[in-house]
Amino acid sequence: MYGQGMGFSNWLGGPGGFMHGSFGMILTILFWALLIGLAVKIFQYAVTSKKEQTPPSAATILKNRYAAGDITKEEFEQMKKDIA
Repeated sequence: MYGQGMGFSNWLGGPGGFMHGSFGMILTILFWALLIGLAVKIFQYAVTSKKEQTPPSAATILKNRYAAGDITKEEFEQMKKDIA
């Protein structure tokens, strides 16, 4: 048989392998489901971490300064006109 000398025939359900029958099929499906789920989570983390690195806009900074009480309403309105 092809690959028998290299150990390929005994891996994950091949002839003489340890994954026979429905139990082996269930374990194989769980293995691939976990592997695909892990890949999806890594992709989601990579995409969301890039979004969080964008700096806040000038309007957002201005609103935060006004909310914190750093500037008055008049200053806020003037600066809002300046950045628009």
